[in-house]
Amino acid sequence: MASIISGNHPLTLGVAPAADILSIRITDDQGASNSFTLAEGIIAAVDGGAQIINISMGSEGNSIVVADAVTYAQGRGAVIVASSGNEGYSTPAYPAAYDGVISVGAIDAGGQHLDFSNTGKNLSIVAPGYEVNAAWGEDQLTAFTGTSASTPFVSGAIAAVMSENPGYTAQQATDLVLQLSNEAGQVGSDPQYGQGSLDLGRALENGQSGIYDIAVTSQVLGSNSAGSPVVTIVVQNQGTETLFNSPLRIQTPNGTTDISINSLIPGQVYTTTLPLSSLTSGETAIVYSSASTSGSEDNQLGNNSRQNSFSQSAE
Repeated sequence: MASIISGNHPLTLGVAPAADILSIRITDDQGASNSFTLAEGIIAAVDGGAQIINISMGSEGNSIVVADAVTYAQGRGAVIVASSGNEGYSTPAYPAAYDGVISVGAIDAGGQHLDFSNTGKNLSIVAPGYEVNAAWGEDQLTAFTGTSASTPFVSGAIAAVMSENPGYTAQQATDLVLQLSNEAGQVGSDPQYGQGSLDLGRALENGQSGIYDIAVTSQVLGSNSAGSPVVTIVVQNQGTETLFNSPLRIQTPNGTTDISINSLIPGQVYTTTLPLSSLTSGETAIVYSSASTSGSEDNQLGNNSRQNSFSQSAE
C-alpha cells in the first residue's frame, strides 16, 4: 500500500512521493487480524502523529473497540480512509461504514464500477482497483485487485493536496479531493460511485486559470414514466474555465442527435435523456457520445467520448 502512496518505482509511482509513511502492523504472518489489533493500530497511528490513516481491510461486523478508536482519531483531526470491501454487498465493510470515514470503492481503467466492490449510501469515492501495480518485497512488483488497492490512491491524493497547500488540515484536503472528484454514474452521490471518481489533477489544479476540459462522464440506462428504456448522457466541465457552446453528438440506434451546450461553469454537469426503443425487442443498443470545447484547446481529449453497449431480456 505504501508504494501506491509514495513509491518511486517507474511502474508504480506514488501519488504523494513527498509523504512520510508511518507503518503500523495490524495483521499476523497469514494476513489475519482482529478488532483489538486494528483499534490499537489506529490509536498508535494517531499518537504517532499520523494525519491520514489508510486501512486497506475490513470486516462485516461492527466493533465497539474499533468504533471508539475511529472516534479517537477523528477527535484529534486525523482522517481515516478505508476500503469498502470486496463482497459485492450493498453496504460497505467496517470501518469504512462508520460516519466520517472515507469509504473507497473500486473502478476499472475505464471508470466502470467493479461488481465485487461493496456499495452503499455512505460510499465516499471510487478509485482504480483492478490489476493495480504495487511493490512486492524490496525489488519486485505485483498486480492486485480489490478495494484495498483503491484506498491508498485516495489517501495519497489527500496527502498530495496537503503537500501543495501547507496550511490545509487533513479534513480540508479531504473535502477538496471529494469536491473535485469526477462525476460518475448517476448525477450526484450514488451507491456505486459515491461522490465520484478520484481525479488528483483537478484537486491540484484547483484555482489555476486556463484549463479547458469537457468530459462525457457516463451513459446511464433507465426507463421513462411509461416504462420504456432511455439513456441519460452526463457531461461535465472538469476544467477551471467556463465553457460556451460546447458541441455534443450522441449516436444511438434511433439516429444521431446534435446538441450545443450553452454554458458550463467549472464542475457543472449537463444531462440529456434519449429513447432506446430498440431495447424493447431484446436487442443490443450501442450508444456513442462525444463532446468538445468550442474555440479552446481541450487539455484532456481522452475523456471527451464514451461508448456503451446496453441490453435487456426480451419479455
